[in-house]
Amino acid sequence: MSKKEKPKEKAEGDGTDVFREKWMNRCFKTVAYPDPACVKVMELVSRALSKRVTQPQESALKQQALFSLLGPEYTEQYFPYQKYNIKILDPPKIKPAQREKYVEEMREFLKKSLDLAMKDLGYPDDISTYKADDELGHFVQNVSSTFREGLRKHTSHIQQEEDVENEKRKKEQEVKKSKKKKENDDGESENSDDEDEDGDKEKGNNMSHTKPSDICSQAMLALIAHDSSNKDQYLQSIRERHLGFNMTLRRYFWRDYLEEKEKTRKDIKEEDDIMPAIRREFNKNLKKEMKAQNISRAIQSHNHGDIDAAVIETYDYTKSLRSLDTDEHMIQTSRALNILCVYTKAFSVSNIHWLMPLQQ
Repeated sequence: MSKKEKPKEKAEGDGTDVFREKWMNRCFKTVAYPDPACVKVMELVSRALSKRVTQPQESALKQQALFSLLGPEYTEQYFPYQKYNIKILDPPKIKPAQREKYVEEMREFLKKSLDLAMKDLGYPDDISTYKADDELGHFVQNVSSTFREGLRKHTSHIQQEEDVENEKRKKEQEVKKSKKKKENDDGESENSDDEDEDGDKEKGNNMSHTKPSDICSQAMLALIAHDSSNKDQYLQSIRERHLGFNMTLRRYFWRDYLEEKEKTRKDIKEEDDIMPAIRREFNKNLKKEMKAQNISRAIQSHNHGDIDAAVIETYDYTKSLRSLDTDEHMIQTSRALNILCVYTKAFSVSNIHWLMPLQQ
């Protein structure tokens, strides 16, 4: 939880969803205003903040831009001699771009003022671990316990739904197996045993097994989507605890790394959606290499034999890969490495290990 979120929550207060995960929104609505613990902290922070923001701004437009962020109730309480009149910011009185400029300037002013107000109250920069026996400590404890319990219930609900669905699939599989057995007894099918075995394997692969870490990752990504400014803080926290990323987080941070790297290119505009541009350029260069190397399929490079042999041997003799030693996983690895080989004109056995963290 970041102290910088408070003005936004307080100013908007429009009841809309904050997070993209429903269970997180239910938790948020439980601990947010008008929850008593939240109200007490807001009253303290509001009073401290008022001492930092009540000085007049340079112009009436900036003053009203500030009021638009603080909201009418706060303005009426702490600016009793000034009128809340944000309509002067509407076109045609001023241009939308000018309005946005004023609002953004006041937003930065408000954030800095809130930082100072929090320091005035003796609160730390990171209040997520604050445990003092006071209003803020009680509020943080309430938020922590509410979201922890919400996560537990949501995880349990997901797993129960999957158990019901998996049980349904098992029964369907048993019915199908029984039907096949009857056909075998009647001499209608000679290859039914093999087909049945393949079907059983396919059904087993289709079973749902969501891990608690997957649900935690979705929650973290929902937090980042709400406020990406805390992304580095979350990442650092994971690193300090030496926790491994699951697939959801690995893919997110790898994608984020690619996007940040591509943004440094001169031909990329700030408003561009980076990932489609990365894919287009990759496909373009891959097709170019396929033509130059006279290859019809990117998943079958000129080194495909060596790659297939290296994948089989590495999976057989590497402990970290032995548990993933399935035909599906090895085929995925081989195809990805063949594409990489076509693209870079090179292959190394170490690529197998580098690829593993990005696979299912």
